[in-house]
Amino acid sequence: YNPFIAIGVTASLGNATGYVSVTNDFGTHQVPSYRGIENPFGHIWKYLDGYNMNIQTDGGGGKSLLYFRNETTGLADDTATGYTLAGEMGRAAGYVNSMLPGHLFPTLAGGSGSGSTTLWCDYFYIDPVNSSGWRAPFVGGAANAGATAGPVYVDTYFAASNTTTNIGSRLCFLGA
Repeated sequence: YNPFIAIGVTASLGNATGYVSVTNDFGTHQVPSYRGIENPFGHIWKYLDGYNMNIQTDGGGGKSLLYFRNETTGLADDTATGYTLAGEMGRAAGYVNSMLPGHLFPTLAGGSGSGSTTLWCDYFYIDPVNSSGWRAPFVGGAANAGATAGPVYVDTYFAASNTTTNIGSRLCFLGA
């Protein structure tokens, strides 16, 4: 559950793609950086800033709306103000069948023939009955997530205020 790779270990690579070797109590690990995004596959849930989700109950509208903001200033949680509607996400959990163009958020999951070895090999978790309202996207999966984890595994269950030891953020190098 707990992060075992410190944030910032690939900062020396800047926006380059590569690996940095890290040795800690758990052994030696090759930590990847892809175009400045540290450890994109990760080992903890990553909070994906710049996106807000409004998960409605069936009786409260019945939609799962995804909003995004391209600017790094003016980010806010639990609102559509200043954000652009990207589209509607799917309403059922499962392995991903199709994605919202340009955003890598599922529009359909759990259909016939999908699974961890077919179509998109990532999972989508949504529960509009028990977890509705404004939500923050958590992506990737924790080290114990098994076959469901992946770079575009999206979990819509948590509010932006949620904190636990298995949630962090991706480090993206924005310097010169």
